[in-house]
Amino acid sequence: MRKRLFAVALLALTFPPAAFARGTFNPADEFTLNKWVPIHIGPLDLSITKAVVYLWIGAALTILLGIVLMRSRLALPPSRRQTIGEALYEVAQTQVAEQGLPSKAIGRWFPYVASLMLFIWVVNMLGFIPLPLSGQTYHGVPVWGIYAATSSINVTLALALLTFVFTHYEGVRWNGPVRYFKSWIPEVPRVLVGPIAVLE
Repeated sequence: MRKRLFAVALLALTFPPAAFARGTFNPADEFTLNKWVPIHIGPLDLSITKAVVYLWIGAALTILLGIVLMRSRLALPPSRRQTIGEALYEVAQTQVAEQGLPSKAIGRWFPYVASLMLFIWVVNMLGFIPLPLSGQTYHGVPVWGIYAATSSINVTLALALLTFVFTHYEGVRWNGPVRYFKSWIPEVPRVLVGPIAVLE
């Protein structure tokens, strides 16, 4: 039995699938976002693509995960669900919120940071699961494939812009506009304030 298995494995390695493939394969095609539902509002292209669908699935799974894990009744001997929920909460608090937020801002911004952490984790894990969303078919059957939605610059840029806006909003709200923007410029001689302000 082992000899047969070895012979089949050797035969499979001798004739790789690429030798029998028709056409050419370009890995860059995996990142092409074809428009499934074109939506154009003026100059904005809001078309539904593979990345958008993956984000919708990721958002739905994140909401479902949050409801299932965080909306359980607390018990003294904790259930598995409660234990997983508490572990996620602790990771979000100690590894993300306390490391990146001032102590006074944790109460206000922890829900955003924890939701963002959970969403990014779910979307990245979703990228490992083959789904029939590749946009390709083989004899009329959808081809199953994997796709990391966070590999799209649109996704990472949107998340970064949200955090950028919230960070500056909180800085202006807490310090006032003059004091906040003044804090960008380090203490340097007055001659260097202009160039440093541009660099900062």
